[in-house]
Amino acid sequence: MGLFSGETKMKAKETSPAVTECAKRLNELEQEKKKLLLEIGSKYFEEHKEDPAKETLYAKEIEGILAVDKEIVIVEMRKLALQGLRKCTTCGNMLPLDSMFCNKCGEKQQLLNVTETMNKNVCPNCGAEREEDNIFCTVCGYKLVD
Repeated sequence: MGLFSGETKMKAKETSPAVTECAKRLNELEQEKKKLLLEIGSKYFEEHKEDPAKETLYAKEIEGILAVDKEIVIVEMRKLALQGLRKCTTCGNMLPLDSMFCNKCGEKQQLLNVTETMNKNVCPNCGAEREEDNIFCTVCGYKLVD
């Protein structure tokens, strides 16, 4: 019975129900801490997003979040346009891409413009893929070249 027999007993204790329960509780506590930190960060961001330059300590991160939020909106709009859909600008109802009015709230829809996409080979009006030499969009008829 020497040094090695003690190591075997330690390994057996690590897998005991009490150790498993402690590991489970530690994991739960770590998840709760992450959740609380995320809530703090979200509240801080909401409080300071209007003027990130004012808050110099986290200005870079706030600017980054705002840029990601803007890109998310653009990519979501493009994805819907490629599926032939759009969201109502007032109520968020899903509409056919060429809708001029929302069939739920009646609000007139503004011209859909997805010019800030990652792919410049899409129609800025409807988001459809376009050929490089086309003057007009083959889906919506939007004039592509000025």
